[in-house]
Amino acid sequence: MVPLHVIILLIVVMYYAPVTLPGSESATSILPNVPSSLSPALTLLIIASTHLFLVLMILQRARWAVRALHNSAANSTLVSGRMDKILNTARWATIIFTCLHLSFLGWADTVNNWLSTTSFLKEIPLAAQTIFLIPPLLAWVGFWFANYAVDKAIRQRSTAYRLAQGLPTHDMPSRGAYVWMQARHNFYLLVPVALIDTVEELTGRLQPLWKNSAAIALPLLALSLLLVPWLITRIWDTVPMIGPLRARLDALAGKYRLRFRNILIWRTHNAVTNAAILGFVPRARYFLMTDALLESLTDRQIEAVFAHEVGHGVRRHLWWYAIAIAGWTLLTAALTTAIVNPLPAHWIWHGITFDRDRVDMLVTTSMLGAFMFWGFSAISRRFEHEADWFAAQHMAGSLEKEPLTVPMTFDAFLSDGPLPHESMTVVQYTAGVRLPAGAETPTTSLSLGAEVFNSALESIVELACRSRQKAGWMHPSVNQRTALLRQLATYPAAAAAFRKRLTIVRVLIGLTFLAGLATTLPQIVQEMSHKTGH
Repeated sequence: MVPLHVIILLIVVMYYAPVTLPGSESATSILPNVPSSLSPALTLLIIASTHLFLVLMILQRARWAVRALHNSAANSTLVSGRMDKILNTARWATIIFTCLHLSFLGWADTVNNWLSTTSFLKEIPLAAQTIFLIPPLLAWVGFWFANYAVDKAIRQRSTAYRLAQGLPTHDMPSRGAYVWMQARHNFYLLVPVALIDTVEELTGRLQPLWKNSAAIALPLLALSLLLVPWLITRIWDTVPMIGPLRARLDALAGKYRLRFRNILIWRTHNAVTNAAILGFVPRARYFLMTDALLESLTDRQIEAVFAHEVGHGVRRHLWWYAIAIAGWTLLTAALTTAIVNPLPAHWIWHGITFDRDRVDMLVTTSMLGAFMFWGFSAISRRFEHEADWFAAQHMAGSLEKEPLTVPMTFDAFLSDGPLPHESMTVVQYTAGVRLPAGAETPTTSLSLGAEVFNSALESIVELACRSRQKAGWMHPSVNQRTALLRQLATYPAAAAAFRKRLTIVRVLIGLTFLAGLATTLPQIVQEMSHKTGH
């Protein structure tokens, strides 16, 4: 779970930070200097009012959604999808409001000026950024507080279905426990970001006292990155998995020589049906499987989901993500320099004062935000398809060694009756034969392996009352994933073309990184030499 809104908000806030320490005359924020005559008290009132308006709007829409869910004729998936869309819009609105408050209300200057009058707070790394983050993050907490009733109604409505399917049921956690869980699952990125920035800030401040302090910055930053997976497993509620299923999953990872530290049960009050892999290196690599996933899927489906996560590790997707982000960041720095350097140091347009530092930060923020929104999303979706294909291939081999013993029937899928998901049975889910109407019976182990993984995806999306057509920021839609897997399992030419496309993606990532490194390496070497006095 990588929350896009938190990443974009962090990019905005980090670049809204002053160029120099608070109190310096050269401190500046990201956008053109728009003078504000508002008092600090009025500024605070406007900030609080705009975010409170969003919270009240979500509260009103949540009440509408609960009333709709209490109507048995309403489509719970449709209601849930609409509520998700409203929440998503509200989160983007908080980011836009934050930008407006920091620039046009003088909020950044107000905070920086106040910090400059303190003797202790101004010395704390990320003090200004933390204050900038408080209003939008509190608004998100308000969103979850309001949405609790919606999730509770969805869980109550699904109780009869889960009992009919022989699945366990659970009461909703308290509202406080629910909000705390959402905060941990969405705000966890703040901890590693704060750790890494603090290390960088402290090593910079040691420079006047110890000229070689820059030499220890890189090792400390590397150590901080290695600690991130461990920190996440502590921020989230996790416990080690034990038992026969754990032994089966250990053997699966061992088959592909993928070493890791632990497999953890990720406790979410049975609200999240998901799995994840964390960590770049074996001693700091973890697999997470949520409580709802383990309770709702069969062992064979869980094996398929775990094989998907193993596929991420075997194909080095986390490393490719890091290379892509690093490469684009370096290239952004070079492109920004080329765009901004020819500009004058200061100029005035329609009474608004512009300066080079502000434009530099604005261009950098825009380019990084655009990459995370579109570029990283495109890369991630292709890697998700690759991990799906890895899982399907693994399940094909697993089925050859351990054939399905559950009887399989396909009459429901070959008729003109209900849609497949409406006629699905527990037996068919267990066997992993989720097929669209009119599809041919799988005749190869590879096709059946794909159907086992597809059945896990279908179960997850159905239990979560989510749309099969809706794609996420990092994931394609379930319909796209299942359709591509069936195509890859059926047509060797399609599989060959798929491998070629993935090779092109990796080549483009590599070229971006090399281009960024080539354009910024001379400047980095020069700055390092200047800091170390050589």
